Amino acid sequence: MSRRLSPLIKLWLLSLITIGLVVGLYLVRNLLPPFILAVLLAYLLNPLVELILRHARLPRLVAVLLIYLGFLAVAALFLALLIPALANEVRQANLDLQELMGNIARWVADTERYVINVFGTPLDLLGLYRQFEVNAHEALTAGASYLASRTAGFIFGLASVFGWLLVILVVVFYLLKDADQIGRYLADLVPAAYRADLWQFERELKTTMNAYIRGQLLLCLIIGTMTTVSLWALGIRNALLLGIIAGLLEAVPNLGPVIATVPAVIVALLQGSTWLPLPSWGVALVVIGLYIIIQQLENNLIVPKVLGDSVNLHPVIVLFGLLAGASIAGVLGMLLATPTIAVLRLVARYVARWLLEQG
Repeated sequence: MSRRLSPLIKLWLLSLITIGLVVGLYLVRNLLPPFILAVLLAYLLNPLVELILRHARLPRLVAVLLIYLGFLAVAALFLALLIPALANEVRQANLDLQELMGNIARWVADTERYVINVFGTPLDLLGLYRQFEVNAHEALTAGASYLASRTAGFIFGLASVFGWLLVILVVVFYLLKDADQIGRYLADLVPAAYRADLWQFERELKTTMNAYIRGQLLLCLIIGTMTTVSLWALGIRNALLLGIIAGLLEAVPNLGPVIATVPAVIVALLQGSTWLPLPSWGVALVVIGLYIIIQQLENNLIVPKVLGDSVNLHPVIVLFGLLAGASIAGVLGMLLATPTIAVLRLVARYVARWLLEQG
């Protein structure tokens, strides 16, 4: 008659397996981010596959291909609408900058304004403007030379990004296509006596991940709404578009809010406010201050509260996880910190039950 392993032997075996997994993951750590992203995308897209299969008698492969074609069509439409609008904005920005430089040149060319007194100290505006032109020309020349020297590296980096994107798409495709087989294979690895726990763990894991996704969507909605309303109140044009950008980029921790600040500051510099009695640079400073306030509220109050409530974690634990994730894996670590803590809590509970099992 076979005898169950003692809790001490189980603990040693589990420790050895865990150490082996950690060492293995460390050795391939540079390859993990794209595969983690692929698993997340597959998890997010799998409900769509299941929805198609429930309402249409189609093979799973066809359902996956339909989803891929749909997303490619949406991406193509998005680019078709975005690129012309972006090109028009760039042209308009160039005209606005040229007009600004022309106004500065005409202002300093006024012979009565060659020199002004600032707190009793004479300031030669024409000399400053000419020095600015020289410095600007030198900066543009140096920038052009630097870009020319880095062209090969840029092309190589761009090719690398597209290569990893292709890998992610291929991995997501196979994960979606073979989701049923993968699930059965993983279940077969678990002894029959523990499969009931496995199914329960799977249900709780889905509940946790779905709650996290809902929390993340709520967070994006809150930040997008706050940004839109705040910019509208300041009289910043295109407040709705800038708010949508801020909401979407909220999904990228730490870096996303910084990127979202850039277009808002550019709009403020070029167009100013519809009612604030400030110059454009003053409006831009106000916008920067607004985004800093929103980001501080987000990092210290909204994120820990919203994501903590969604996965039933204390805000302090969520905040610690975000900082730890950033120190370990940067932006990706922050993105995965909260769901990882929630999943580890589930795993620890089941492992403790397995180790403490009597008999």
